[in-house]
Amino acid sequence: MDNHKEGVVGFLFNPTCDKVWMIKKNKPAWMKGKWNGVGGKLKIGEKPLDGMRREFYEEAGISIDVWGYLCTVSFPDPYTLHVFYSLAKDFDEFASVKTMTDEPLEPLLVSDIRNYIPLVSTNIKWFLDYALQKAEA
Repeated sequence: MDNHKEGVVGFLFNPTCDKVWMIKKNKPAWMKGKWNGVGGKLKIGEKPLDGMRREFYEEAGISIDVWGYLCTVSFPDPYTLHVFYSLAKDFDEFASVKTMTDEPLEPLLVSDIRNYIPLVSTNIKWFLDYALQKAEA
């Protein structure tokens, strides 16, 4: 039996790249009260990009088709996380995100995330910086 698990996480930025949608986690317990990108587990046989599109739609209520690939991170438990980013095509699209689960979504200032927002992982700061570099390229 294969116990390997895979997931996705994505960061949707506004057109000026100073805000990003984040989710305040309620579960699992070690994540409670901390902020993360939007994402979740891949279904068996699901491609990471398809999983990112599905997870964002399920949690945020809008379809974002264009996601840029950032990286894949492997953890020893074993778990593989595929990381994506996207830029909203305009401010209306960015504002149309809504919370669809029991975990609230909020557009947070990137500068606040870098300075004092409690995050699920310190890697998130690196993911955001890398996404912004790629977005500006």
